[in-house]
Amino acid sequence: MYCSLIKKRADIIALIKAKYHITGNLLEVHPTGSNQKKSDVLMLFSNNYSLGVNIKAGKSNFNQVTRLWLEKLVSELKLTLECTNAITRGIDNHRLKRSKVFIEAIYNELIKREFEQKSKNIMELIFKGLNNDIVKILALFDRDKRLFYLYDINDVIYNLSSLPISFSKRGVVKFGNFITMQRKGGNGHHIIMDKSDPKHPGNQLQFKMKILSFMEQISPIAELK
Repeated sequence: MYCSLIKKRADIIALIKAKYHITGNLLEVHPTGSNQKKSDVLMLFSNNYSLGVNIKAGKSNFNQVTRLWLEKLVSELKLTLECTNAITRGIDNHRLKRSKVFIEAIYNELIKREFEQKSKNIMELIFKGLNNDIVKILALFDRDKRLFYLYDINDVIYNLSSLPISFSKRGVVKFGNFITMQRKGGNGHHIIMDKSDPKHPGNQLQFKMKILSFMEQISPIAELK
């Protein structure tokens, strides 16, 4: 849908070209398939310029941004052993059915301190991957209104990384009112592996976003419908 709509909007294409200093003409817009450099769509221009678009769609307000194993979060962000152990304990709380609390209160300040220092890298990692210069646009899609809100992804990352970090009663990590991190859970109906197995995908970390709230409160650079 994005590919079909954007081709008809010379005004938005002109805006994108001006914003990202693109001199060539738009040649092609196509979906990339499965998570190609965090780009769901690539816009190709005649001066050999590729612009990636990360699309997140929402009908309910809470939608997945990404999921990943703790090991990847640790390696990408270079988390300390103390922080890693605190998150591991939270995953195990659910995995071993010993508690429904993810991050225990005794670890809140530890996690908060480290995540505040690395908040920009966290947001960059989950929305486009570290050191990825291809993705330029975050397109949030309201399924009910059939409307795309287009945002500069670096502006989104900068704004989200400045939000305060807090914790819900069940230890879910909250970045302001828009982003959360928790154990993924789920996958019970089609994964044969026992949920207590550390390799069960339900034991991944999941970042979620209140997409509709974000669209209501943060102005886009363009609307596409």
